[in-house]
Amino acid sequence: MGPAAAAKDPTIAFVVLLAAPGVPGEAIVVEQTERITRRSGLPEPEVIKAVSRQRQIFDTLRSVKDETTARARVAEILRSAGPIDDAVLAPQIDVLFSPWFRAFMAHDPRPDLARLRVPVLALAGELDLQVSPDQNLPEIERALRRGKNRRVTVHRLPGLNHLFQPARTGLVAEYGMIEQTLAPQVLVLVSDWIAGLEPPAARP
Repeated sequence: MGPAAAAKDPTIAFVVLLAAPGVPGEAIVVEQTERITRRSGLPEPEVIKAVSRQRQIFDTLRSVKDETTARARVAEILRSAGPIDDAVLAPQIDVLFSPWFRAFMAHDPRPDLARLRVPVLALAGELDLQVSPDQNLPEIERALRRGKNRRVTVHRLPGLNHLFQPARTGLVAEYGMIEQTLAPQVLVLVSDWIAGLEPPAARP
């Protein structure tokens, strides 16, 4: 992951974080579930149930060591939301049990962020429902400053989604309906920030 690599590599001069996590993946996915279901217009009791199911899945992944048993339990939790075809269910379960997802769920980025000694620019779209700016930006900034990094710039960009597209709702289904792939102001912001950095040799 970016901060971990930058913390170890002295040749990296700066870090730009785009919709980056500031808390463990488990917390991000639970928050994501709540924000997406609520923005989708589900009644509040259904939002609460969806979040509860997500927590049950994570509890199962952590506590049930036998994978066959755990997969069966996760399938039961997912089916509790309503009928679901096995052809749809199986890939969802495979993702949950993949090494990547298990690593993402457990990884806390804050220790790596605290080790960064180079300038950091952290950007998040205000309409990001996948990696909530409310949840993650403050933790990113807090971790960087806890590590005594004073060259920290954080921006929450209004009207932009997780992909930094101009959006109306921020919902994932909207991504493919937006013609623009990346808002031009993001490119300007990043390039201006990089151009304004002092040369590495001049840094203390």
